Amino acid sequence: MTEEIKNNNNAKSRKVYVENGIEIAQTIGKLYVTYRKSYLEQYLKKKENNDGSISYIPTYSEQKHTLNDSLILKHLTQQKTIGIFSGSIITSFMCFDVDIKDPSLCKWAVDKIVDALQNIGIAGK
Repeated sequence: MTEEIKNNNNAKSRKVYVENGIEIAQTIGKLYVTYRKSYLEQYLKKKENNDGSISYIPTYSEQKHTLNDSLILKHLTQQKTIGIFSGSIITSFMCFDVDIKDPSLCKWAVDKIVDALQNIGIAGK
């Protein structure tokens, strides 16, 4: 089964295809999600600038309802940006989603994240 989902977050609409989308979302849910009672969802907050122009600032709000596999699929297909909590269970999993299209700039950003983590004592290879 192929999931075809239109992404309207950008001015240009694009389609994101995920083979076996719901099955992948279920697997990710089983492997990484330990707490489903709430999650973070990103939205754009409208801000009027001093010059009268309008900006939109990415902001998160906590959603106090169940994180289901359909929401995970929407995250995978770039329809929603979500963050999860680990609940009361200690986790050794950390993820950084670097959405930079330029490969060299993306590598630079990832290297900076790795450097910052190593500087605070989180080992990396």
